[in-house]
Amino acid sequence: MFNCMVMYELSARTLVSANLHRKQLFQYQLNTFRCQLGRRIDHNNSTTTMSSKPPNILVYSEVEPVRLELIATLQRTLEPDRYTVYPLSAEQVRGRAWPDSTAALIVHGRLETSLAEVFADYFLNGGKLLGVCSDVVGLFDCGEVGGVTRVMKHLRDLRGEDHEVQVEVIARGDTSRTVRIIAVDELKTCGRAISTQIEFVPYEDNKQNLEIFKHVLSSELGIKFKTSHDHEASCYQSAFLIGSEEVKRSFLSDLSIPNDLKVSDLTLQFCSKSDLIPAASESHLPVLTDQPPEDFSTQLFNDHLKTTNIGRLTLYLPLVTSSMIIVSNATLPHGFVAIPRRQSRGTGRNRNQWLSPDGCAMFSLQLHVPLDSPLGQRLPMVQHLVALGIVLGIRNQPGYGELDVRLKWPNDVYANGRSKLGGIIVNSQLEGSRAVVNVGCGVNLSNSTPTTCVNDVIGEFNRERRERLRALGYEQLLAQIFNEIERIFEEVQRGKVEVLYDLYRRYWLHEGQSVTIRDRDGLDVTGTVAGIDEYGYLLVKVDGAGQPICVHPDGNSFDMMKGLIIPKYC
Repeated sequence: MFNCMVMYELSARTLVSANLHRKQLFQYQLNTFRCQLGRRIDHNNSTTTMSSKPPNILVYSEVEPVRLELIATLQRTLEPDRYTVYPLSAEQVRGRAWPDSTAALIVHGRLETSLAEVFADYFLNGGKLLGVCSDVVGLFDCGEVGGVTRVMKHLRDLRGEDHEVQVEVIARGDTSRTVRIIAVDELKTCGRAISTQIEFVPYEDNKQNLEIFKHVLSSELGIKFKTSHDHEASCYQSAFLIGSEEVKRSFLSDLSIPNDLKVSDLTLQFCSKSDLIPAASESHLPVLTDQPPEDFSTQLFNDHLKTTNIGRLTLYLPLVTSSMIIVSNATLPHGFVAIPRRQSRGTGRNRNQWLSPDGCAMFSLQLHVPLDSPLGQRLPMVQHLVALGIVLGIRNQPGYGELDVRLKWPNDVYANGRSKLGGIIVNSQLEGSRAVVNVGCGVNLSNSTPTTCVNDVIGEFNRERRERLRALGYEQLLAQIFNEIERIFEEVQRGKVEVLYDLYRRYWLHEGQSVTIRDRDGLDVTGTVAGIDEYGYLLVKVDGAGQPICVHPDGNSFDMMKGLIIPKYC
């Protein structure tokens, strides 16, 4: 949902020396590993029509300044929390794992034939494409339209199927013969390609061309941009420190600068209601320590919270750039949680965009893990533990155990085997004999867009099973997730490591799943998912091979959008 993308920075090769010997166990040297993870077939349950991932807008240009400017403009002007915006490389184009989750493709400049064929195939099969200063229409072999307003053409896609397209001039330039905007429509699949020769330059240099760019995307391709209401909603407000008076007092007394906490480009200023409270801004947030927020029930949260540490000191933020900058740039108490209601610049793995729509239950959590503890010797398992806590936070509540909410390796949460509900990012630092692990999580609780949400899953379950499960509340779900994370964390640290592995395997989507592996010579070999190893890496038993292949989730590609992964290997 949030291109809820995963970050994996807890390398077992760095943090757990015992894993180094694994390189000798495997003889397959793989170039690409593709594993169909997006859909689980269940003959006992009907499938749903829920959207599986957030829609993406992809940008292809070989000219880096133009590519970066296009991406920055889109991120600045698109409707908030509706799309994720990514650059697209030539290698990713040829991999063809990106079309299914793509709302629109923007292409700049001239293209080589092999790429043009893939883009044409995307358009012919229902895709939306905008060519900016590109000969994209000519690449579809539409011919010269000149002064003709509308012509019909017949094209063939990469599978050899014929398509009828309509080519139409929808806007002209300064002279009657100079075409400025051409539309190409596939009449059956509803694919639409727009070609414009407007020069795309930085926003401040040519606002008129920017407005044309936005108009074409919105009116011709259906992409939604910010409104005045969206700007009004992006107002920063005071944050709130939640916890017992003793816990808050201890935390504040330990600050190196009295009443101030500086984290990256953000300063948190702790205030009481009797203080002169400064204005809130992107870089400076007052934090009220002696009054509750109006839009977060501390009583309801505390009624459901059963932990000793996790969530007992919570920073609630109505709006922040990213809650991860708080936990990632300071050593805070073990179990400290930052809960943002909205984020203006949430980031995921490889600094990908993290969507933060209304109705998303998000939090950033800091855990302190001694390196000589059971979990400290298996630090990469932290991400699996937290992802499992999210699933159990939903399913372990009375009556909710049969909801089809499961884990997609390594740490995404899916409904009905196909619709992404949430995911996590993880980073860590070593401090002496312990690791400080920072985890960011997002779960779409109650917003049906851009994908689906937990409460939609509950509603569908009620209709199919004739049940009356209640929709989950915001504070209730967060507290229950914290309960489950701490419960599993403590069991593992007491030496019951097998509890984590057993639960993860019980709730994941991939038991016995067939996969395809491509070796360095480009040959495909088949295999079967055999589980995860001690550090959470995926084990694949290749047909005819002895030892299983071990892969880890580092090196995300666009195959993730289609339910595929291309990780690196141990």
